[in-house]
Amino acid sequence: MDKTSEVNKEVEWWAGKGGDAYMDRCAIDPATLLLRRKTWEDQFRIKDKGINVHRVLEIGPGPGLNLLAMHDLSPNWELVGVEPNETARKRLKTTCPFATILDGHAGDLSALKSADFDFVLTAGVLIHIEPSKLKAAMSEIARVSRFHVFAVEYFAPKCEPIEYHGEVRLWRNNFGKLYRDLDLKEPWLNGHGFWSDLDGFDNCVWWDLWKNR
Repeated sequence: MDKTSEVNKEVEWWAGKGGDAYMDRCAIDPATLLLRRKTWEDQFRIKDKGINVHRVLEIGPGPGLNLLAMHDLSPNWELVGVEPNETARKRLKTTCPFATILDGHAGDLSALKSADFDFVLTAGVLIHIEPSKLKAAMSEIARVSRFHVFAVEYFAPKCEPIEYHGEVRLWRNNFGKLYRDLDLKEPWLNGHGFWSDLDGFDNCVWWDLWKNR
């Protein structure tokens, strides 16, 4: 089996029945959207990044909570989502008409130029990449970022497989360390933190890392 076939097989579940079932479970909850908007507003205000954010890429936006919150926060930002599931893409084109929605996944961003986005985000995406493919996917994510790589994921000190809807399709990890191993840096003290349901997230650790700094 060549590499292309292997990668396609890995994402098949999320592109098909797994992603469809996820979208069936997900709806845009107005209360959660408000919390998430405030969380992003606080994040961009507290961190004096010293750059102007114009182009934002979210990999695996699902129902689009982050895209909606960021558009509400700054309507002039150019927002792009890369999503492997057709059901999600169709819904995103309706709920997030301001965003460009592309077919793709973290393991293959070859259609995107290097250093083309100021801020590249995953939220609950790295945890679903099979560990043997994780480094390559994170390298692709870092490649397309000009400055920031932002991850919001479930944390464990080292790779920890978790059963997800009856199968092992979730791996918690120290994603900040893995990005630092790729020579990304936290550009200030405490370039990571914790977001709970009070922040509009599901008890996740966030890491903000920087290139070219």
